[in-house]
Amino acid sequence: PPAVCVDLSHDARMRPHELTSLAQQLMFAYGALCRCAAPLPLHLTSLGPPERGGTAAALRRIQGSEAWVVGRHAAPYWEAFPRERLVVLAAEAEEALTALEPGTVYVVGGLVDHNSLKGLVNAEARARGLRCARLPLDALGTMSSRKVLAVNHVVEMLAAYRETGSWVDAARAALPARKGFAAHGDAAA
Repeated sequence: PPAVCVDLSHDARMRPHELTSLAQQLMFAYGALCRCAAPLPLHLTSLGPPERGGTAAALRRIQGSEAWVVGRHAAPYWEAFPRERLVVLAAEAEEALTALEPGTVYVVGGLVDHNSLKGLVNAEARARGLRCARLPLDALGTMSSRKVLAVNHVVEMLAAYRETGSWVDAARAALPARKGFAAHGDAAA
């Protein structure tokens, strides 16, 4: 099956409350995957020891997180997986994702940035010569807010697409109401 990887290499760029927020997003993502009939395997890369702080320390404060059935990798994603299997998801990517490919690892940037680091994940992946893609939100409909999504919303959308085979249904299931998603063809509310 396809897999999801959350890149945790950006800890130094985030404040403590953002690291806590990222850990909570990972908790929501893991919970959503556990509720799936056929969950996507989840991997965490660039995961340092909790003693060094960062996301690992924030995760340790979430009760039960040490028992999560996830791949935990100290190495960055570009070393943990074969490069040809990687697709880095970034809102700024030129290519729109059309389907989930078996054996492919979809990388989500573990970054709570509130637009301060816009384009960073895409730029880093392109500098490494890696394939980048964005969720096909533009083709699906409109949103009343920015298209940068929280880690858990991206993971939930990938999981919902895998279960339904429909990006529109996946967006409806995963995107919070505050994003104001309306599929093309939906009646105006």
